Amino acid sequence: MGTESEYILRWNDYSNNFFSCAEELYLRESLTDVTLCVEDQHFDAHRFILCVSSPFFRDLLTKVPRDRHPVVFLR
Repeated sequence: MGTESEYILRWNDYSNNFFSCAEELYLRESLTDVTLCVEDQHFDAHRFILCVSSPFFRDLLTKVPRDRHPVVFLR
């Protein structure tokens, strides 16, 4: 009979670390995987952030294969 162990993983200040990292990725335009176009401007963005922030983008972007870099034109 084996011995069972239970572990609890804690990450103090997780939300601050998460948002700090997200801001750094945004500022570096690192790992962007979608481009948003509005009039004559374009913005590189993170599909994950758009999907968790908006049902519209979640519905739109989850239909696009992961190996594609979609370009979304907004009015």
